[in-house]
Amino acid sequence: MKNIKISILFVILIWASTQIVNAQGSAFYDLPYAQDTLYKHKLDLYIPDSENFPTILFIHGGSLIDGDRKDSILQKMASQFTVNGVAVALISYRLSPAKWPSQANDVASAFSYLKKTIASYGGNPLKIFIMGHSSGALLAANVSTDSTTFSRYKLSLQDIAGFISIGSMMKHIAPTQGWPKEKIESAFKTDAYFSIFSDKNTFDNVSPYLHINKMMPKGLLIIAEDEQVNPPILEQSIEFVEKSFKHGVDVKYKVIPNRTHMSNIIKISEKNDPLFNLIVEFTTNKTEKNRK
Repeated sequence: MKNIKISILFVILIWASTQIVNAQGSAFYDLPYAQDTLYKHKLDLYIPDSENFPTILFIHGGSLIDGDRKDSILQKMASQFTVNGVAVALISYRLSPAKWPSQANDVASAFSYLKKTIASYGGNPLKIFIMGHSSGALLAANVSTDSTTFSRYKLSLQDIAGFISIGSMMKHIAPTQGWPKEKIESAFKTDAYFSIFSDKNTFDNVSPYLHINKMMPKGLLIIAEDEQVNPPILEQSIEFVEKSFKHGVDVKYKVIPNRTHMSNIIKISEKNDPLFNLIVEFTTNKTEKNRK
């Protein structure tokens, strides 16, 4: 019994050492969401000073090759959301050379962890949203449409309160038309991005558009004004919205004026940022006039 008490105390001390409290809420760093000690299997949780709050699981970009949850831009963003009563979990996940679907599996694992634990922090486990930027946006849309990944963790798409995709195409099709067989095979062996997916079929099947179904959650597709045409994010977003509507799912898209792919995420913490306001409204159902 004495050993058990010591072990519990040790766990409590470790937990307490990861917590930072400020006027808006608390931040808990380096929480392991998987059954190992990998850095890429940890998350930082920012929570508001309130109860029954919604939570955003945020997936950073970086072409599945680089990027990190500790980016100061993301930390500032997460803190800003807590001011408006929204928690944010900044997650790390396995990057290249890890092969697909390692990345999607990690997102599902992190979601499962939040689903089981967020109530202990005061959050609502029925209000967990998935959001990502760039390749993280592709991941967010993929796991929110393709039920295969979540089913591995005994979860369903209906467990997701909604998804937000910031700056990603909805059709992830390898641009190999007209390439000789040898070039295609070489690309999937040596190219830093292509090799993550091993072959063209796997690459193409990541496309969220291919997996639209009536069980998927509501969605919000965000497009910077500068990235509407090249790549064709606007066209694909419109097609995604229309197909989702046919399945009875509410997905909307929004073009953010005077923004580029990167400035959408860089400026998100600025005062009265239109993208920030959209996300708060999407996750809380509160308009700008009805919140802080």
